[in-house]
Amino acid sequence: MSSEEELGKENRERFHWEERDLTAWIRQWLEMNINDATLIDNEAHKIRCRESYRDDGECVLQSRKNEMFVVYGLDLIVKWYAQRRLGDRVLGEARGRIQITNFCSTLDEEEYIVQGEWQYKRPLSQGTPGLEGLDAGSKIDADASDIEIDLRNAVSQLFLGPLKQRLQELRTQLNRIPIEKANTGSIPDPQPLPKIDHLPMKRAEASTREFVQSLKAQMRSPNFEARLEEIRTGTRSDGDFRSMCLTDADIPIIVAALPPKKKNKNEHSNNGTKSKDLTSLDLSYNEITDAGLQPLLCALATGAAPSLRTLRFDQTKLSDVAKKQFIGLTSIRKNITLLSSPSISVDVDDE
Repeated sequence: MSSEEELGKENRERFHWEERDLTAWIRQWLEMNINDATLIDNEAHKIRCRESYRDDGECVLQSRKNEMFVVYGLDLIVKWYAQRRLGDRVLGEARGRIQITNFCSTLDEEEYIVQGEWQYKRPLSQGTPGLEGLDAGSKIDADASDIEIDLRNAVSQLFLGPLKQRLQELRTQLNRIPIEKANTGSIPDPQPLPKIDHLPMKRAEASTREFVQSLKAQMRSPNFEARLEEIRTGTRSDGDFRSMCLTDADIPIIVAALPPKKKNKNEHSNNGTKSKDLTSLDLSYNEITDAGLQPLLCALATGAAPSLRTLRFDQTKLSDVAKKQFIGLTSIRKNITLLSSPSISVDVDDE
């Protein structure tokens, strides 16, 4: 970069008017406070800024007679990287960018456009069945996985807030430049923002979750233990656990009660009658998340409850990631059908 751009430019054609270019100052601030900053780090998502830069526009310090003020109108690009996590596992990742337009000194109404990398780097699918009649945005998303689309949405819902807070600090520092220049005679250097410490927030989330689970355990239906006993003893064929205020902590208890992989066909229940096979399991209307579901999926994938035919999870807290895991399960246990629900809809043919 030339010395003229580094030191600024002067407009000598006007009386008592001077301009100093702050483009290099903006670049330094972005590199210091946006690049490589992890703004979201929780159990489900980790999202960080990969890179940021000025895409267009200018930023100048204007001096007119005895007055100084910063004038800027910028278009910025922030590139992001996101992970979808489940405990210690990374289920998927995605990259993209955020276009920030009209970041200017006269208005506080800039626009943020979140894009996945596939939206501006991949060509549209050609000849893909079912794309006819879709708008351009839907066609582009047809090239993306569910994880990628989920993460782009997470960036919009979780990541934009902290990013906007950081850029508000950029405004604050820009507004201080005329004051510092008047007091000291020099333009102050960009100041680093405090790094976000995610550990206390994670601990607070874990503590809150444990507290909520303990409360919900007290609210658990008194029929829960009786239903478990019926499944253990083979006196009931349907595992109906609907609306019992169950949480993730209850899933391992249910798994332990499931019939084993190999069951004696002549086995009898405690009352002397032939034991019944568990053919359905309904966990609808409970506080079950993706993390809590894992022990059940693992048990079923390895052959537990061999006579199970239907699963239902209406109105739980399962995400689209769980939907994909269910599809994987039905490829192993082809006789299991996930009944469609408002929150999870999967079409699987029985074989």
